[in-house]
Amino acid sequence: MPTQDESRTVEAVQTTLDIIEFLLERDGAGITEIADELDRSKGTIHGHMSTLYKNEYVIKKDETYRLSLRHLELGETVRDRLQIYDVVTEELDDLSASCGELAQFAMPEHGQAVYIYKSAGENAVQSASSPGKREYMHCLSLGKAMLAHMSARASMRSLIATAFRSILKTQLRLGRLSSMNSKRSASVGTPSIGKRKSRGSAVSLHR
Repeated sequence: MPTQDESRTVEAVQTTLDIIEFLLERDGAGITEIADELDRSKGTIHGHMSTLYKNEYVIKKDETYRLSLRHLELGETVRDRLQIYDVVTEELDDLSASCGELAQFAMPEHGQAVYIYKSAGENAVQSASSPGKREYMHCLSLGKAMLAHMSARASMRSLIATAFRSILKTQLRLGRLSSMNSKRSASVGTPSIGKRKSRGSAVSLHR
């Protein structure tokens, strides 16, 4: 059940966020394409795009809009404020170099596992993961390690949130599963313990 704060959303802000997500997936689109996808009028979308362009969150070439490098600044700032990033990169680089496999580090956020860093050894498998990418916890070895060390209530909330999102993104999820099933790999995840700033996070090795 959503809290009072969670239920107080602003439709215009949601539309802007939907536009950003859409441009992220498509790597650029025009007014008509965005309006059709989001089921909004072209006038409404034009107003949102003008605002995003004025604030330098999108760029425009001909009639196509794309996300700007402003988002890179935001992402880098958020990552640097984690305070554990330098330690994580050093430890994962040592781990992947010593075993020759793919080492990944993720943290929980909004009921999902968010990749923070990955390091590939000389025998590392190919992975579609990338820093900032979000995945359902129960689908990942490191995500399962996170769930195992959460309280029962927190684990249930995460799984409920996952179920809700899966309904909204069924087609996308099926495509990912099809791609994953075509590859043979094995992985193991373990929680990060001891560092206060990294509690709830996890590391995985893939081979």
